[in-house]
Amino acid sequence: MIVGVTFGSVPLYAIWLPALWIFVPATLLPTILKLVLIYQPSLFIALFWTLILFLIIFYFGVRLNKIYLQGIYRSFEREFLMEQLIFQRQKADYIREASEMAISARTRFFAAANHDLRQPLQAMGIFISILQGQADQQAKPLIDNLSKACNTVATLVDQILIISKLDSKTMKIRPTEVSIRSMFSELANEFTPMAEQKGLTFEVRAEPLMIVTDGLLFERVLRNLIGNAVRYTEHGGILLRAKKTKKNTLVVTVSDSGCGITKEDQAKLFQAYYRGGAGHKSREGFGLGLSIVDKICKLLNIELKLISKVGKGSIFRLEMAIETSVDMTEVQPPVQPNRIFSLENVNVLLIEDDPLIRESLATLLEGWGAKVRRAEYFDAELAAQLIEEAPVDIIFSDFNLGPGRLTGLQSIFRIRSVLGRKIPAIISTATSRDAIMAQYEEERVWTLRIQRLT
Repeated sequence: MIVGVTFGSVPLYAIWLPALWIFVPATLLPTILKLVLIYQPSLFIALFWTLILFLIIFYFGVRLNKIYLQGIYRSFEREFLMEQLIFQRQKADYIREASEMAISARTRFFAAANHDLRQPLQAMGIFISILQGQADQQAKPLIDNLSKACNTVATLVDQILIISKLDSKTMKIRPTEVSIRSMFSELANEFTPMAEQKGLTFEVRAEPLMIVTDGLLFERVLRNLIGNAVRYTEHGGILLRAKKTKKNTLVVTVSDSGCGITKEDQAKLFQAYYRGGAGHKSREGFGLGLSIVDKICKLLNIELKLISKVGKGSIFRLEMAIETSVDMTEVQPPVQPNRIFSLENVNVLLIEDDPLIRESLATLLEGWGAKVRRAEYFDAELAAQLIEEAPVDIIFSDFNLGPGRLTGLQSIFRIRSVLGRKIPAIISTATSRDAIMAQYEEERVWTLRIQRLT
């Protein structure tokens, strides 16, 4: 019984080995001594079996002690790992929140920069265009230089803002279905006069294709490439071409017969502020255009390649996958003839919260013969004045009219509702098309509900 109790207690005392060393001899040695006195075996046999018994007990005790210690260590290790995991997760959450706050701050900065930097430049451009129409021969060269300087600053501001947004990864992609032929037609209308002014030809070849991409960013890429081609080409022409390959990819090339690019310049051409030999000779640009092109292409998953030979010209090649879910064949809309309307004695309601922009636009419109009524924003007072005093033929409005006020789009719907007729309207804004169209749908539904109720 005593031996059985001792064996049964080994798992308990094995937790702490000194207790086992004390307990086992204290219980078994008296019992073994009593048995030796009763049965009187030989001393050798008694010592042998006593030693065997103690070895067995201590062996299992040590093994159990190791198992217990390993379990305790693993338990502590698990707790430590859990604490580390919780700490790392909290750290990751903190970094994510800090990153989101930084991105939000950058977004607010770029929104403010778009508004605060571009609006004065826009007003300057409008005032300069007015001066160009009124200047005599003596002042005309000065005003032309002023116009070039203003355009240069506006271009620099635009490029710095766009490349900063690309570097900070705050640029959002808004994929839509884009007509290649329509985009190329707009680019031809824009760059053909510039090319002809330098004695160059500008040719466009485009298959009737539809692609899914961010149309504004893709058009910016092509505009930068074509602008560089016109700037650095002195004779010959520029070719803008798009075609679909057998691998279901769209290949767009911008080719010129300019001075070409050396191998050394090609290796650094897409770095920010690098202009190369041709750029220094022309003294135009800031070395940001091709850097913007490279960053946008990476953002849109477009492969950009350059083939150039000094004295022969350059070819910029863009390759992108075509969405198979989109009908690639463009349906050609009926051709609408271009119409020019006179603004002589036309009543224009101009809504603009920035006084400098408001006055510059009003002066420009009045120079075209329009009768302009100025307003900072739409409210009940303006609605009453429109009903009682002034007819409105066209509404020209900014979209963002200040915090806490109706947007330009909302103001247009309210004015139409007040006057009871659909008045032609123009929205001037840097806000994305998606945001404007979303608000347009909301206002249209709201207007239909009001009409049903009345």
